[in-house]
Amino acid sequence: MGCLDDPELPVRCQAALALQPLLRHEYVVNAMRPQIPQLMQRLLALVNEVDADMLSMVMEEFVEQFSDELTPFAVDLAMNLVQTQKIVGLIVGRNVFATFARE
Repeated sequence: MGCLDDPELPVRCQAALALQPLLRHEYVVNAMRPQIPQLMQRLLALVNEVDADMLSMVMEEFVEQFSDELTPFAVDLAMNLVQTQKIVGLIVGRNVFATFARE
């Protein structure tokens, strides 16, 4: 879990992607349960730095597995996801505009 705080972006991405297969093991799920809100915040922060599609499956798995633990943070998570989508929309919009402007 400490690798999610690594200063290097590739290390944090690999650490996040490594979490999903670990969720198949009940003892890992039980060990993660107390840290789920913090882990989800780290994942959301990481999504803001890299391609959201890369981590969406990991986040989806967390929501399915830990819905009770994440319920108190649902509003914050939703707001963060909305902000992420706005950023993605702006980037895509700029790229489309730039493509048409060149033609």
